[in-house]
Amino acid sequence: MHNPLFEQFYKNLILGEHAFVKSTSVYKRSILTGLLSMLVIFICFVYLIFDLYAGIKTSAPFYFLLIGFAATAFFLNRMKYYSLAKVTLLYSTLAMLFVFGSSEPMESGKFLSFFPLLLAAFALYGYKHRLYAMIFSIIAVGLFFLMFNSDYSIIPVQEVDENSLKMSFLLHFCVSTLATFLIILFFIRLNHTTEAYLKSNEQYLNRILEELEASKQRFELAFKGSNAGLYDWDIKKNNIYHSPMWKNMLDYEDHELEDFQIEQFIDFAHPEDRGRIKQKIDDLLAKKSKYVEEVRLRTKNDQYKWFMDSGMALWNEEGEPVRMVGSIIDITEMKEAEERITLQNKMLEKTNAELDQFVYSTSHDLRAPLMSILGLIDLAKNARKKVDLHGFLDLMANRVNRLDEFIGEIIDFSRNSRLEVLHEEINLEELVKEIINDLQFIENYHKIDVQIDLNEDLVLISDKKRVQTILRNLISNAFKYHNLLKNDPYINISSEKNNNRVMIKVSDNGDGINEEKKERIFDMFYRGSDKSKGSGLGLYIAKEMTEKLDGKLHLKTEYGKGSDFIIELPIEVKEKVMEHSEKVVS
Repeated sequence: MHNPLFEQFYKNLILGEHAFVKSTSVYKRSILTGLLSMLVIFICFVYLIFDLYAGIKTSAPFYFLLIGFAATAFFLNRMKYYSLAKVTLLYSTLAMLFVFGSSEPMESGKFLSFFPLLLAAFALYGYKHRLYAMIFSIIAVGLFFLMFNSDYSIIPVQEVDENSLKMSFLLHFCVSTLATFLIILFFIRLNHTTEAYLKSNEQYLNRILEELEASKQRFELAFKGSNAGLYDWDIKKNNIYHSPMWKNMLDYEDHELEDFQIEQFIDFAHPEDRGRIKQKIDDLLAKKSKYVEEVRLRTKNDQYKWFMDSGMALWNEEGEPVRMVGSIIDITEMKEAEERITLQNKMLEKTNAELDQFVYSTSHDLRAPLMSILGLIDLAKNARKKVDLHGFLDLMANRVNRLDEFIGEIIDFSRNSRLEVLHEEINLEELVKEIINDLQFIENYHKIDVQIDLNEDLVLISDKKRVQTILRNLISNAFKYHNLLKNDPYINISSEKNNNRVMIKVSDNGDGINEEKKERIFDMFYRGSDKSKGSGLGLYIAKEMTEKLDGKLHLKTEYGKGSDFIIELPIEVKEKVMEHSEKVVS
């Protein structure tokens, strides 16, 4: 009777507690090696006691020698030296059997031990290594005939009486029978395991055979279609089989999606793609053409991925479509790359257009002050009065200052395009006060009430130089284009924090901007007011820098009442802003 506890006990004893043998045949033969090693040790002790009882002492050292060899084989087997353990056990036992057999008369029955030993050799080596068992058998038979036909003996031949011969024959018979029984039991057990394994696999193989037969046509067509996410549409039954890979590509496990009908497949498509896909399938079935289409399919988490859907159909003898087999291939990354290229092309077109405009306007705005300065120099040369000369110099200084401002704006424009975004702590209130202080010498500064309504603890992690340039442009414009004829002219700078973003508002009660000019106010070189003396780059640079910092710049204005410029910035600008900017520049 099979006893798992007993089997586990002798397994741990023979192979060790944590031993693991991958092959079943190797495992069973290693168990047999250990059992036979212990059996040899036991038999040696039985023979030793029998000989000592009979007064025979000369054989004792050889018994202990064989015990040593058997113990060595046992421990070699535990150490996973299976082949060496078998060789040690078999050949040491054969050698000792020859030694003892040659010292005893044939009537003692010592030759009976050769039979289980030969059987053990075939059991231990198995069919795969049967040649080794045959070699061992030839050696064993050779030693038997040498023992049978020769009087040669390593130990002295013992003279025994008839009763001792009978007892010796009986002992050899019992020992040989026990060993033979153990080996035959091994063969029976091995055969039983093999039969059980074959029987368990028979039903499985039958099921596989049925499935292969039923799906033979399916996989033949799938081979012609695609080896990606396969599907098989039985058009007559309106049932679609989807392979595990097909489901996995839409983030489903195999058991989470059952086979469904074509209408449900259409529902998986993006609403914008459904009509087109349905029409393509209808055309395939009507025109017997190959089906290849790009489609967006809904995943398990309600997101959409792009797939290349392709397939072929099969028609019966009557010309009716009976089956369509195809596959989907994920092309999401390719489509995203196409979108990036399209976006980059648009940005490149924008950059080229701006570059053309920049070159034209810059050359004009740089030449105009220079030509004006040259003209003033000619006038200054002909000036007769000192006061006229000072007037010409003041005008030249004014032109140079305008030129310097324009060059500064060009530098800001270049810096924004080329330099990476820095990450610095910025106290917003301190930065605004610094900008206001720098503008105190601007015309009409003291006639306008400047109100700062900022949280003194508000700190941004952003590029200080860019934030400063944005605010300086907006605040200086509020001073330049203010209406001093209004009662209580003011500029208000306030902030409002919303989660991880901050809204900075620069408001004034100046003239405001009419609707037709509002749409172009952030264009490069656009001057939105007749009072404008600048280059038209300021607001353009402010907007570009804001977007560089992952922000937005809005304008709310009402003509005749004033304007609100609203800067929306993240509290902490992320690294991806820098990466995005570098891509845009490249």
